[in-house]
Amino acid sequence: MNMENKNNGLVYDSLTGVLSFKSFMEEAQRILDENSEKQYMILAWDIERFKVVNDIFGMAMGDKVLKDIVNTFSRQIFSDGIIGRIGGDKFICFCNRDNIDTALLSDRMKYSIETANEKYRLFIQAGLYYVEDRTIPVIKMCDRALMALNSIKGIHTDKIEVYTETKREELLTGQQLVSDMDRGITDREFFIVIQPIYDIQKDVIAAGEVLVRWKHPKYGLLMPGRFVPVFEKNYMINKLDHYVWEEACRVIREAMDNGETLVPLSINVSRANLYHDDLLEILDGLVDKYNIPKEFLRVEITESAYVDNPKRLINTVNMLKKSGYMVLMDDFGTGYSSLNLLKDLSFDILKIDKKLIDEIVESDRAGNVVSSVIRMAKWLGMTVVAEGVETGEQASLLKTIGSDYIQGYYYSRPVSVDEFKEKCRHKIDDGDARIDYEDVDIDNLLNVKSPQLRAFMEEIIGPMALYEYDEVNLKLLKVNSEYTRIYKTSPLELYMSDNEHMDSHEAMTTQRLIEAVINARLNKKQQYVIISRRTEHTDWMWLGITIRYIGDCEGKSRFIFSINDVTKEQKRYNKKILADFYPLLCHIYHEIIELNYVDGTLTTLYKDDNKISSSYKKEPMRKMFDAYVENVLEEDSRAEFTRVTSAENMDKFFKSNNKVFTFQFKGHLTGGEVCSCETTFIKNSDNPEQKSVIACTRVLE
Repeated sequence: MNMENKNNGLVYDSLTGVLSFKSFMEEAQRILDENSEKQYMILAWDIERFKVVNDIFGMAMGDKVLKDIVNTFSRQIFSDGIIGRIGGDKFICFCNRDNIDTALLSDRMKYSIETANEKYRLFIQAGLYYVEDRTIPVIKMCDRALMALNSIKGIHTDKIEVYTETKREELLTGQQLVSDMDRGITDREFFIVIQPIYDIQKDVIAAGEVLVRWKHPKYGLLMPGRFVPVFEKNYMINKLDHYVWEEACRVIREAMDNGETLVPLSINVSRANLYHDDLLEILDGLVDKYNIPKEFLRVEITESAYVDNPKRLINTVNMLKKSGYMVLMDDFGTGYSSLNLLKDLSFDILKIDKKLIDEIVESDRAGNVVSSVIRMAKWLGMTVVAEGVETGEQASLLKTIGSDYIQGYYYSRPVSVDEFKEKCRHKIDDGDARIDYEDVDIDNLLNVKSPQLRAFMEEIIGPMALYEYDEVNLKLLKVNSEYTRIYKTSPLELYMSDNEHMDSHEAMTTQRLIEAVINARLNKKQQYVIISRRTEHTDWMWLGITIRYIGDCEGKSRFIFSINDVTKEQKRYNKKILADFYPLLCHIYHEIIELNYVDGTLTTLYKDDNKISSSYKKEPMRKMFDAYVENVLEEDSRAEFTRVTSAENMDKFFKSNNKVFTFQFKGHLTGGEVCSCETTFIKNSDNPEQKSVIACTRVLE
């Protein structure tokens, strides 16, 4: 129910006291019309899985949560803006973008409910739209903020997402997938594949994990990463879960009827299903319907579910175990509450996440961590599965340190039900079902129009492309759907660009790729390189590319490129480099500031309080520079400083091959004395689109 204020004609929400959505739009439009010189933003936000709060704690607690969060936002973050309620737990804010403390906003985007019997953590997510074109109606601005918000639903590590046109296209595709889901289930477009789990001590398949794929009539073969997050955001994942569970039960029943080798299958339970009171009833119903033993249907729960409602998860796990199901903890070690999990929850099987496995051969530290996890799990009576094993060295080391089971591409990719049954009849053939490129039918693989090549590439789980090298240029011949997804473009755009596709890399990058393909052909061994690239639709990304030579056709060499997005890892590496040099810089310089020319802000990283008085945190760069010129610089240094720090000059610097340049000037210290100073500008990234520099200033004695 809304209330009207007779003094200003605006309508307010009776529960929270903020504006109704209609009044919010009217007031936002008025502010825009009267303040043409100011820059504004719109933030749409809601509370993840707020419905669960009402279900568990009741409507009164739900109302209290909404009022508490709105009061916090009104007093501490949007005190100079306006807030409106769209409906339910969804709100919208409008404010001057220069007055928002983004660090404070991010810190306030969580809330905990504690009662005598329950503790539940809530997380707030937001979509941000920067007002650039004021001719767009306010309601469309709000729609764009909501689009950005919807794009991160189900991604529990992301708090705020900024609207972009790419996000809009992805959301529209997602909406199409949501519309198609019911038909897909009815027409059996969804199908299961099974990835074997191997007993490395006995050399046999001991179990399998059931996974889902979607053969979409428009988009082709879709991996779960394309549709599962969309279904989770739209609260439709339950129906797909139930479909997959029933398919798994059907496979077990058929194996029993046909007298085939029978191993347990594990099914994944989404977080949405974990908190449903009828979870056990549904599973028991399927087991009874197909008359299968419970020990052949195992339940996998992801580690991240623990962070939402630990007590409820503990109750669910205990309930499943008491009923006779084996429960597996999936993705263990991904960074939530791993040790608390081992303390609080009694799992039968612990699955160590691929991220922990990736570095065990190269890093003694990583190997020691995994070894400790295995020993600790066994002390607690749990069996261990190592996920994501891709090399023989990893498998050998895991066997040595006591892992019971292994799952990963080294032994087998996810395969069809029939292929899985066939594998279960045999012992492990080292590297069973891995792709041995020397055994591939080269005639079919080298024929670009071959249907066998298409089938081969679409069977690969992950981005893959076929390239040709004619001793001068690399030419793209064919890609699978995952390759186009990671590049966020269409096959047509890639093929039409032809050799220009490779020209989107810098010349040095292209040369590194050519050297890698030559080495792959010469040594008959796969090569690995990391490159950076940018397409028309994306920011810069870093890609790890494994290159394999597969043969020659008409005098030209052909190669398979398998690609991984390593952007996050590369960014962490870049930050580490800065962190390693940071203490040294603090000994040399009296002030270190980060200048971000993308959002136009500057932040103080370090200052010597004896010489420098001012400190900044995401302050407007131009405003601070103007004050700096006026209050700190001597008159004969002002014009040159303005030129050096201008966006135009810095843009040239970002695009150049130079890493550093230096500028000297005269300025006033904290005590007022005039002295000579020197500022060294250091690129914060090799990516020219990031437009960030570290400005290190020292006083010349």
